[in-house]
Amino acid sequence: MRLPLCLCLLLAASVSAAQPMPPSSRPQAATPSLPDELRQQLALTPAQVNSIVRLREQYRLETAELRVRLAALRAEQAGAALLRKPGQRDQLFAHPDLDGVVQRIQAAGDRHRATVNGLLDPSQRASLARLEQASALQRVIEQAQCFALLTTTPPDEPAACGPYQREP
Repeated sequence: MRLPLCLCLLLAASVSAAQPMPPSSRPQAATPSLPDELRQQLALTPAQVNSIVRLREQYRLETAELRVRLAALRAEQAGAALLRKPGQRDQLFAHPDLDGVVQRIQAAGDRHRATVNGLLDPSQRASLARLEQASALQRVIEQAQCFALLTTTPPDEPAACGPYQREP
C-alpha cells in the first residue's frame, strides 16, 4: 500500500520536528539589556550595563540545571501532596534534595549579587540598597491596592486579592 506524497511529507516533518536539536544549534534568545528606568535609577555606565548583562547570563547558565531540578522536585512534592491521606503531615513528602538545591541556587545568587555589587560605586550601591528596602514593602503595597487604599480603581485580577479577603 502506497501512502500519498503529502502524507509522507507530513510524517517526515513531524518526525524531524520531534528530534531534539543539539545545544549548539538551538536558537538562543536575545540577551536583554537592562531597562532604561533601572539604568537611570542606578546611573549605570554602558560598561557596567554590559558587565551586568554578561554576569546575569553566566548566572542563568550556572543555575539552569538547578532550576530544572528544583521544578522537578517541586512537581514531585506536589504530586505526593495530592496522594496524601487526610491528616498526614506535609513534611512526610519533603524531598531530601530540595533544601540542597534551593541552597545552591541561593548561593549562586549571592555570588552573582556580590560580583555585581563590586561593579558599582558607593552611590550606586546606596541606590540599589534603597530599591531593596522598597521591595520589602511590595506585599504591603499589594494589600493596600486590594483595599483601594492606594488607588481608586479595583485591581485587574480580583483573585489576586483573595488572600487578603477575610470573612467577618
